[in-house]
Amino acid sequence: MKTWELHNKALALSNLGRHQDSLECCEEALRIDPSYIDALVVKGVALGKLGRQQACLDCFSRILELEPRNVAAIINRGVCFDDLGKWTEAMQEYDLALTIDPKQLQALVNKGDLLKEQQRYPQALECCDTALELNPKSIDALFLKAIILGIIGKYQESVEFCDKALAIHPLYPEVFVIKAASLGRQGKHLESLECCEKALCINRGLLGAWANNGLALLNLGRYQEALKCANTALAIDSNSAHAQKLKEDCQRYHS
Repeated sequence: MKTWELHNKALALSNLGRHQDSLECCEEALRIDPSYIDALVVKGVALGKLGRQQACLDCFSRILELEPRNVAAIINRGVCFDDLGKWTEAMQEYDLALTIDPKQLQALVNKGDLLKEQQRYPQALECCDTALELNPKSIDALFLKAIILGIIGKYQESVEFCDKALAIHPLYPEVFVIKAASLGRQGKHLESLECCEKALCINRGLLGAWANNGLALLNLGRYQEALKCANTALAIDSNSAHAQKLKEDCQRYHS
């Protein structure tokens, strides 16, 4: 097969979630042409999806040796550094991408998400707002802003941004989870429960949906149902502090 055919096959496999097969196609293409940037990009993505973050970083670094101003590669290097817990380096990559292209939405959102993790909420919101000025329908920016607003206690505003996101992408389960959490914080437990159920209709394996579903049921006095939700959440992630606390609360209130 020709390099472009291998690249197209690798891309198709990646879109199907078959990242190991995608990686093998990329490797075959790169044996023919080691400087084939399109194949290097798909290879880097596959390595990241397979959890091989250092190899992923090396791959995108190789692209930057060939094209130093390749913004996509710079952003992906930032993601690799972020996954490796190297926040300073990740921020430098996002800032570099924005120096080259100040309107780069993904760099803005990624930078905002990193600022959120550092609890620098005003700066994170600024990144969201800048991204939304560029594209008011950016799902990632709307979702991130909804999360941050919930963290800082602006629950109704968080719900409003969730609704904006859901108007664009009605089947985004994680948005329903954030909306459920913000509704619950306002004492709107039935509405919170409804959001969780919508999320679980889309993705039954969503930890946050089970945990928030259980919390809504607990606040409605439906302890046995809440306990079942807590146990389901713990089956998904036995280390979830949120789910463990929910289980303890259910047992305490029901006893």
